Amino acid sequence: MNRKEREREFKRNEIIEAAVSIFASKGYEHTTLDEIAEAAEFGKGTIYNYFKNKEELYMGILEESMSDFYYAVKEIDESTTTFFEFITRLTKEMLIYLKENSSKFIMIMHMRFSLTKQKKFELSQIFIQHQKAIESIAANKIKSAMKKGEIGEDDNPARIFNLYRGLVFSHIHNLHNCGLNLDFDVEKEAEFVNNFLLNGLRKP
Repeated sequence: MNRKEREREFKRNEIIEAAVSIFASKGYEHTTLDEIAEAAEFGKGTIYNYFKNKEELYMGILEESMSDFYYAVKEIDESTTTFFEFITRLTKEMLIYLKENSSKFIMIMHMRFSLTKQKKFELSQIFIQHQKAIESIAANKIKSAMKKGEIGEDDNPARIFNLYRGLVFSHIHNLHNCGLNLDFDVEKEAEFVNNFLLNGLRKP
């Protein structure tokens, strides 16, 4: 990139960083572009050079987050051979994401609540495509595991992944919002989560 392009990219990143922090702490409804502009130390007009309104900025951040998640899942799928390897790696990556992007994770949880309770946002096609692609990767991994006899048969592989994702997201949400220290050991926490999900509480 030339100097002008680097400067534009820098400003965009500064706006997004400020927006993520405020959206996470105040929620979409109570956040204003004036607050974001002040936090980013730019004029409000500068934000309009990148995003036409608050919703486009909000959805842009969610799109990038979902895109990052999709490529992470894709890489994990391509580098693992069994369903259990896939799930073990995925849980760890999700915990790492929380530690490194806690504010974005809060935004994702707020968005999921808005969709289920208020139906506030029309999700972009980019967001929907990545979400469907993630579910397809996981469903195919589960189908393969069923054929190999690694896990029991089920007529709806997608719901297995949705249950897994819901449980892990809830656990990560609790880690963040229940006063627990985010400076946890990722390896130990991932081991705990995977052991519970894959082996349950029953003593062998």
